[in-house]
Amino acid sequence: MTAKNRELIENWLMFGEARRLKKAGFLSQEDLTRIRTSTPLPKTSSNLLVRAGFFLLGCSLYSSIIGAVSLFLLDAMAIYQYMLLLFAFIGLGIAELLSHNDYHNHGLDDAFIIAFQIVFFGAIGVITESPTVVFFFMTVLGFACCVRYFSTVSMFFSLVGMTSFTFTLVSELHLIGMMFLPFLMFVVAVALYFGYRKIKENALVRLYRNSVRLIKIYAVVLAYLSMNYLVVREMSEDLMNLSIAPGEDIPFAWVFYLMTFAIPAYYLTIAVQKRDRTFLFIGLLAFAFSVFSIRTYYHVLPLETALILGGIALFLASLYAINRLKNRESGVTFRTDRFSTTDPLDYAQAAIVNSQAHIKANVPFEDPMKFGGGDFSGGGASGKY
Repeated sequence: MTAKNRELIENWLMFGEARRLKKAGFLSQEDLTRIRTSTPLPKTSSNLLVRAGFFLLGCSLYSSIIGAVSLFLLDAMAIYQYMLLLFAFIGLGIAELLSHNDYHNHGLDDAFIIAFQIVFFGAIGVITESPTVVFFFMTVLGFACCVRYFSTVSMFFSLVGMTSFTFTLVSELHLIGMMFLPFLMFVVAVALYFGYRKIKENALVRLYRNSVRLIKIYAVVLAYLSMNYLVVREMSEDLMNLSIAPGEDIPFAWVFYLMTFAIPAYYLTIAVQKRDRTFLFIGLLAFAFSVFSIRTYYHVLPLETALILGGIALFLASLYAINRLKNRESGVTFRTDRFSTTDPLDYAQAAIVNSQAHIKANVPFEDPMKFGGGDFSGGGASGKY
């Protein structure tokens, strides 16, 4: 089922954990070197810039292959839609070749895995001229490529395809009324989250941890956006051609008013209780966007009053979080995380110390002309000149 050597992928994940332990001070450089030399690893690149360079190189190589093949098939340009399928299968073949040669997260293999899917989706769109069919293939093919190549981007394609497929079923095929679309998308998000809760217990998840984490993030964001008042109102005006006059509102407006603030509050509560950083970051961003969403249409309070009340609310929330987290040792906590880099803080401390090094201490001023003993000026009882 998988095109890449699963044992090498497991070794690569294990070596990544070893590097984190070395960074946190649990392993020495000698231990890490010994693990690296004794463990077979795939051909990969841990440097993001190098990986991005190989990715661009792979995209250029793929486009060059497409151009070369097109020169030999000029007579077949009338059936260009099927030529796109040919180009997609060429990219698939090269992706398989690189995977069987133990390339993983190298950049070169990522380029062909991602590019051949995009070309294939374009071919399906040209042939069928149906967005629904394209999104269906995005869902299926993206998931298959995620499983086969351990590709997180492919999982993103699958999630976007599934969401868009559900959207087009309502907007084009009219399976249900458009006013119920936000609730349907919310149900999809909840289903995705419970699916994540179910599959994360599987032992094989460690090989797809980034993809599984992406499912969680996508579900949490989708659940909020599907019930956000601003998003629902703008989509209603575009898709349902609603013209909202002053004093009127969208259907079920009170539900969206409530959920716009209830969902971020729930996320922040879960973040504090379960020490979940994903819910913490998304909850904070969602709360800020909720305030922006309401103030886009309603200016309930003057800006300065809103800022003061917002500061009081943030202070109370911070005080509550401090009391709940100050003694925690894992998850969201005030304690030092040994697995996170402290270099920026060390550099900042060094910069502050260096900036203060040239400042002289404030010593008391001593006048060289001391009277009373005859020093310097000759006056006084000692008789010194």
